[in-house]
Amino acid sequence: MRLEYYHKLIKEVGDLEIDTSTPSKSRKTLMELKRKKRILRRLKKKLMKDIMNIEVDYLIKRIAIRREIEDYEANPSLLKRLTGKDSHTLRLKALKKIEKDRETRIKPYNEIREEINKLLNEIDDIIMEHVSPGSRVKERFNPQNLDRGGQSPQTIPSIVNGVLMG
Repeated sequence: MRLEYYHKLIKEVGDLEIDTSTPSKSRKTLMELKRKKRILRRLKKKLMKDIMNIEVDYLIKRIAIRREIEDYEANPSLLKRLTGKDSHTLRLKALKKIEKDRETRIKPYNEIREEINKLLNEIDDIIMEHVSPGSRVKERFNPQNLDRGGQSPQTIPSIVNGVLMG
């Protein structure tokens, strides 16, 4: 995906309007925040896939350079006379060049990833601020409970009891 497209989507999602003047507007705001959070997560997945594709391209180029150098080492006479360099120097120079290219290509994607993480954290903070303290929603979206699948240990029994009784 193109970097401009990522920036455009982040700008659209980043416009957060919080209206908690009435309970219905508060619920609507919460649903909108959840939707934006889903969009950001999907965007982050696509971004990570793009970064992985860049890494794969880098590895393919690296393998190709290694094969070329092996071919050069098998028959160095003509090329060595032309360039006057040994295979080790040629390989290092080529690897440094593609490494630099890889870093320049990945850097903007990493910046976008940091921006997405920042927006996700802001959304989590907003959800935590504007959801009532006794609500199950607040416990589910608590970033501290992520290692438990978004559920706190206190809510799991109450949910099971609610399902069994209801």
